[in-house]
Amino acid sequence: MTPPDAPPSNTDVTFSQTNSEAAELCLGCRTVTTEYIRDNSMYRAFALADYGVAGKLTIKRVRFGVCGSTTTPEPSGSQPVTVRVHGYSGALGGATLNVDRLTMYQETTIQVANMNPRPIDVSISAELPATTTALVVELRVNDGVQQMRKLMFAANGQGERAPGYHRAPDCNFPDPLAIPMTGNTGYALVLTAFGQW
Repeated sequence: MTPPDAPPSNTDVTFSQTNSEAAELCLGCRTVTTEYIRDNSMYRAFALADYGVAGKLTIKRVRFGVCGSTTTPEPSGSQPVTVRVHGYSGALGGATLNVDRLTMYQETTIQVANMNPRPIDVSISAELPATTTALVVELRVNDGVQQMRKLMFAANGQGERAPGYHRAPDCNFPDPLAIPMTGNTGYALVLTAFGQW
């Protein structure tokens, strides 16, 4: 194993758990009648050993899918999405993620324009120490009811190797819950991270 103070190997690594990045399905907690977005976070969790990472890791880019985005009225024609990069200090693969085990290393907020389904690439620079065993990437949107915002994250039904997670207090998921357990069986969250170690 690479010691904690070893120099980076400059090895590129892609963190992905889905068989496709197609935007075919929509995920997000929203109001029933107006479909305005509520407070939501989506997560993917990656065990670094599964990707051969054995040293300090730098995440440089995150790609996620948007199923659709609109604001009404449209003074700016955009709405914020925050991307966060965390380390995680627990076992992965269970029904939940424990937010107390997350250590955030970087976040950035972008403006998502009104759009139809498409992928979005976000540049970010997050350095995770060599002692980190798991990476968690979070997508967060705040409650948009007052601003009349609609935004759903993209998913598809083409399979995944591990579940994504969804936290939405207004939809009875106060803690991150594996997406299949939220009633969205077969929904693979489109979320990929790119880095180097």
